[in-house]
Order: sequence, then C-alpha cells, then structure tokens
Amino acid sequence: MERLTNHWIAQAAFGRVLIAGLGLGMVPYHLAQLSRVDQIDIVEINPDVIQLVHPRISHPKIRIQQCGIEEFGRAELDKPKADRLKWDVIYFDIWPTITYDDQPQITRLKRMFRPLLNREGCMGAWAEEIRKRTR
Repeated sequence: MERLTNHWIAQAAFGRVLIAGLGLGMVPYHLAQLSRVDQIDIVEINPDVIQLVHPRISHPKIRIQQCGIEEFGRAELDKPKADRLKWDVIYFDIWPTITYDDQPQITRLKRMFRPLLNREGCMGAWAEEIRKRTR
C-alpha cells in the first residue's frame, strides 16, 4: 500500500524536495537514493516519530525539522521574498487514513505553499488521486 499510494512522489522527485510528514520514513529513504534528488527537507510535528524513524533513515540529503507544516509555511512566507526557501517538489503526507474529508486541507496547503515552489516544480499529496475518486 505504501508503494501504491506514494508512487507519484517516487516518479516526480528531483532537486530540492519538501515533505510534510515523516511517517515510516519509506518515502524519504527511497528518494535519498535517487541521484536526481539533491536535498530532502522533512517537516514532522511529532518528536516521537522523529526519534523513532530518523536514525533508521539517516542520510546526508535528509534534513528534519520538528514543527507543524502550516506553522513552517507561515514562517517561510513571513520572510522577505529573497530569503524564502524554494523547492522543486512539495509533497504533503500528514494524514493517517485516506478520506475525501482531507481534500479541503490539501487544497489549503497547496495554495499556501505555491509561492515556495520553483517555477518548474510540482506539488502533490499522499493518495490524492484515490481521495478524488472516492468522493
């Protein structure tokens, strides 16, 4: 199921990648092995998840920050434009289950993070296509 629902990010990732949610660490671990991926920034709200997973996926390309994704986004957007970080790929993976009820939050996050996406970049969310089909 992890492979199926995260296939998009494995195919799309390149350059600098932002992932909201560490989860089991499978996605960043796989992406770190790809030569087309330069850096992976992970924002994880739960310190216990970081403590449990990070040692198992430690890699020079992976950086983890402990905070909520919306708080992280607001902090970046509050910076002057020239100082803001930008990503080639942004991936939201913060939900424990797949349900259409998450779509408004996905839409809100995409709108919020659009200014932080490089021009040629792409953005998506875990199991977004499945959510759309289950409406």
